[in-house]
Amino acid sequence: NPIPTNWLVCMAVFLSGQAQDMAGKMVGIWFPISCFVAIGFEHIPANFFILTMGLLAGADLTVWDVFIKNMVPTTLGNFFAGAVCVAVGYSYAFGSLGGNNKSAVLVTRCSQEDLAEPPAGQDAGLKATPDSSSEPAQDEEAPRAPGDGKE
Repeated sequence: NPIPTNWLVCMAVFLSGQAQDMAGKMVGIWFPISCFVAIGFEHIPANFFILTMGLLAGADLTVWDVFIKNMVPTTLGNFFAGAVCVAVGYSYAFGSLGGNNKSAVLVTRCSQEDLAEPPAGQDAGLKATPDSSSEPAQDEEAPRAPGDGKE
């Protein structure tokens, strides 16, 4: 069946594109392709060698059979799985097809800049002002932990 085959291949490409580092890309490719192989799905590039060797070895197979029974269904499956299953599903979940509705689950996103160390004299998320200081003023006491014996 070309649709689940190509859905797995499209998901491998999509997951590797979404990963930020090499380990994530390798894991993103490994799971869908491992499922693809374990189930025993057929795919045009995977069958190029087998079908060509069958033709050369004299199997009861013609070029027309290879084209009609392998290339046409798999190409249609590529289109359907890539355009409908992956792209439309992703657009419905996160894009314009789903109306860009807010999720019921609170999701916080951060970027690489959010994770960076703040400049000296600046607390994370706060802008430094010329008169602000991270040191407590002379007349202020530093906060104490409960039960530290200085009460």
